[in-house]
Amino acid sequence: MSRFKRNQMTLQVLLWMAMIYVNVTVLNNIAIGATGTVLCPVLTGYSEAIPFQLHEGWVDVYAPGDSTGKYTRITKNATFNMETPSRPVALIASFDHIDALPIILPQWPSEPGKYDISLWGDYICFPPGYPEVWDKKYAFTSKTFYQTFIARSTSIYAITAFDGAKVASWGNKVHGFFYPGGPYSDPIMHTHIDGAITDMQTAHLSDHSFPFIGFRHGDIPVTPGKRYAVCISGYRSHGGQRFDLPSYVQPKNGNGYMLGRAYTSADKPLDADVCLIVAGNSNGQIMENNIRSEEWDVRLPQRVPVKKWGQDFLCHGRSMAGLVFWACNPSDSVIKCKVRIREQGPNGTVIGPTKTAIGHECPSGPFIRYPDWPGPQKGYEEYYKLRPDEITGETTVGYYAHARLFQVAYLADEVKLEPGKRYYIDLEFSEPVLPIVDGDYYKDGFGYYDGQKMEKDKVFHSSRWTIAGQIMTYQNPAGKPNWP
Repeated sequence: MSRFKRNQMTLQVLLWMAMIYVNVTVLNNIAIGATGTVLCPVLTGYSEAIPFQLHEGWVDVYAPGDSTGKYTRITKNATFNMETPSRPVALIASFDHIDALPIILPQWPSEPGKYDISLWGDYICFPPGYPEVWDKKYAFTSKTFYQTFIARSTSIYAITAFDGAKVASWGNKVHGFFYPGGPYSDPIMHTHIDGAITDMQTAHLSDHSFPFIGFRHGDIPVTPGKRYAVCISGYRSHGGQRFDLPSYVQPKNGNGYMLGRAYTSADKPLDADVCLIVAGNSNGQIMENNIRSEEWDVRLPQRVPVKKWGQDFLCHGRSMAGLVFWACNPSDSVIKCKVRIREQGPNGTVIGPTKTAIGHECPSGPFIRYPDWPGPQKGYEEYYKLRPDEITGETTVGYYAHARLFQVAYLADEVKLEPGKRYYIDLEFSEPVLPIVDGDYYKDGFGYYDGQKMEKDKVFHSSRWTIAGQIMTYQNPAGKPNWP
């Protein structure tokens, strides 16, 4: 063999060995990950589920004990990539636009290799093809839509509606109601701001989007196995004008929802189902507090930013499930929040581990309709800066530019609670912040500012505020659902 051929072979071997080295090095520096999809059932009573596309958000997971959340983004395609956990963790997923209730899993993955997560509901109609197919095949305009369904929960917490193009320059405004038995009965009433009684909640302004209407535990009591009607309607003005609501209904074609149907009024049934998501505690999780309507007093308080905030709540569950809340800070720093659960109040005994949540960039979050009442704290105006409203382009309403989302999840029975007892959520931030608060306050609890209970702090429509967000507990041992 010539010297030239020997040198050529030696070079080829060296190149081959170099390629192996590079490939092994690359593999060793890539964490083997878990890819999951956020799914939504197509229709209650059927097994098919499809990706919940166009709903971006965040997924956080927490290991047992004292732990810091690991997190990843939910894409428009409803997928997320997370480092594969070495042992089961608690998972929480929420959506930027508050399009649906947070998803909490007390153990993720539920089975080895099973990384997908799913919405749930007493009634869901979410056919494939949103929005193109829906606009062509299912678009329907009425002043009112009803859908009868059989309850799986004991309390209803949310309606996710789907509206068409806005009928007014300011958008669509969707109201939500519930009726026992069907659309011909009187609506279920519940407590509103400062003790007032109402039959409805109202979504924020929308335009070909996903109007969300929330309820707190006990607002809409239902009995599993009994029939109810959910109603969505167009805006009903103070002067009595009733606006159209462009929405969607799916014709049954012999295989629709088997336990109910759509109506446009009590005496006008349709051979179709309304495209909606109606969710309650069928998953075994209690919504102690919830954002009911962004239409009301959701805003920053007129206070000097501090690191210590808190919220107490009256418990109905048996262990802590999760939290979602927002806070503003205009710095470029990573903002962390140590979350502790205490008995009674800010000086109570800490129970369970400390979880550390990382603040995520929040392109939307709660919609801010009345930012100028009571207005910014002097000297801290940057905290209150708004992004332009995505529907009208206005800069007097919209979303806080410096808002960050924080969310925490617990394994079932990790923080054991007793129904009927009061607990305190201690929030200790790494930097001074202003949390988003809710003037449609949670009546069974109080917000705390630097350890001080806010029994009275005037906002636009009400006498006080509580921390805006969602507090969830597990109703059953081991986090078991109420409905299979």
